Amino acid sequence: MKTGKKVLAALCAVGLLTASFSGCAAGKYDTPELTSQEITFSAENEKQLKKLTDEKLSTYETLSNGKSVELDLGGEKTFDQIVLREKGDNLNKFSISVQKGGNWEKVYEGDRILEYRLCYIGKVTADKVRITVEDCIEPVNLSEVEVRMSKAEDREVKVSQYICFDGHFDEMAARTDNSFSGYYNVVTDAIIIGTITLDEQGNVVIADGEEKFAQRMEAFRKSIGENDTRIWVTVGFDMKDAEGNRDHDATAKFVNENIDAITANIKAFTEKYGIYGVDYDWEYPEKSSQWKAYSKIITETAKVTKVSIALPPWGIKLSDEAIEVLEHVNVMAYDLFDDRGDHANSFVAGWDAIRKVMKSGIPAEKILLGVPTYGRTTDKSADAWPSYKDYDLGKWGNLIKDYPYTTADGEKKTCDAYVNSYGQIRDKTALAISSGIGGIMIFREGCDSDYTEQYCLHRAVEEVIEATGK
Repeated sequence: MKTGKKVLAALCAVGLLTASFSGCAAGKYDTPELTSQEITFSAENEKQLKKLTDEKLSTYETLSNGKSVELDLGGEKTFDQIVLREKGDNLNKFSISVQKGGNWEKVYEGDRILEYRLCYIGKVTADKVRITVEDCIEPVNLSEVEVRMSKAEDREVKVSQYICFDGHFDEMAARTDNSFSGYYNVVTDAIIIGTITLDEQGNVVIADGEEKFAQRMEAFRKSIGENDTRIWVTVGFDMKDAEGNRDHDATAKFVNENIDAITANIKAFTEKYGIYGVDYDWEYPEKSSQWKAYSKIITETAKVTKVSIALPPWGIKLSDEAIEVLEHVNVMAYDLFDDRGDHANSFVAGWDAIRKVMKSGIPAEKILLGVPTYGRTTDKSADAWPSYKDYDLGKWGNLIKDYPYTTADGEKKTCDAYVNSYGQIRDKTALAISSGIGGIMIFREGCDSDYTEQYCLHRAVEEVIEATGK
C-alpha cells in the first residue's frame, strides 16, 4: 500500500506563534498561514519567552558554546516539531532535548538554523524543552522558538524520484529482497532520466535502443509490484552549437519549428510504453523568447499526455497557461552553495526555495521540493560528487570529512563534502507538508543507500509521511 496517499496537510503551532509564517519579521515569511493551537507556558521563564516568541528577529537569547535555553511547557504537552530562527549564522551544531518524567532525552541534532529551521523530532510527550549550542563560531542569537504538533488531513503528498536506466538499475532491479523495490512503498512518481531525447526533427531517441528499454520497463514494473507508482520519462530536447555546447536560442527555434512533430512522437511513445507523462528539464532558459518556447512545448505536450518539469528556485518566467497545465514542478533545491559551501542546507534549499518558487506564480500544490541523495564538496568543485550510500553517517551526520577526488585536470584533492542527513531529509519532508506544497522530489535513486538500511533517505521521507498521516 502506498504510504503517500493519506497524509498531513497542515500543522498546529502548539502555543508560541499563531501566525508565524505570515506575521514574522514584517511579512518576511509570506506564505499562507498555518492553523494553530495555543498552550500555556510556565510564568517562571516569562522574560525569556517574550524574547523568543514575540515574532521579532531583533530580540533574542544569546547562547555561547555549550550553553542552553530551557522552556517550561507548563505541564505535559504532545508535539512532534520545533521551529527555530537565528539572528545571524554562527552555529555549527546544536541539539534539542526534552524532559519526560523528570528525565532528559536528546531527540534531535542539527548543524545550522539561519533564518528558519523546522526540526522534526517525532511525536513526544514532555513538559520541558532544552535547546543546546554544541558548537558555534560566535555566540548564537536564538531569535524565535515554536513548538508544534501535526494535524492530519486527507490529501496526497507526492514523492517523485529520478532514476537512471543504467547498469546500477539492472543490478538493483534483479534483487529478490526489498533493498530496491522498497523505495516504491513511498515513491508516488518515478521519473526515468537520461534515456529519452529528441533529435533535430523531433523524433524520440531511446538510449541503448528500444529492446533494452522495453526489458528495463518490464523489470521496473516488476520491482514496483502492487504499488501504484506513476512512471514518467524525462525527455531531453537541448540543441547544441558547433562546439557541442548547449545553444538555448537553437533550442527555442527547434521547439517553435517542430512542435507538431514533437507532440505527435511523444504521444506515440507514451502510449506504446504505458508512460504516465513526460518530464522536461531545460537548464536553463534565459531570454523571454526562450521562456516562451518552454511554455509552448509544455502547453502543447499537455494536450497529448501529462507534463511535469524540473526547475531551479530562481528566474522562473513560465506563462500562466503553462503553469496551469503542469502536473507538478520538481524544484532542484540543491547545488545552491552558500557562503560556507553547503549546497543544500535547510534554509536556502528548504524554506527559502519554497518561498521563491511560490512567488513565481507556481501554486503550492504543484511544488515538489527536491532533496539530494548526493553531496558536493564545500570548495564547490564540479568534479566531486560523493553518494550518500557510500558513507555511514548515522542519523544526523551531514559532513563527509576530507573527501578525496580528482579534478578534470588530473589533480588529486581532498575537501569536506556536505550531504543531507537522514534527520535533515525528515525535516524537509515535514517542511514540505506543513507549508502546503505538493510534496518531495528525490534526486536521485542511485545515490541513496539500500532500502533495507536503517538510515536510507527514502525511509526518512516515508517515516514522516507515515507518522503524520491519518
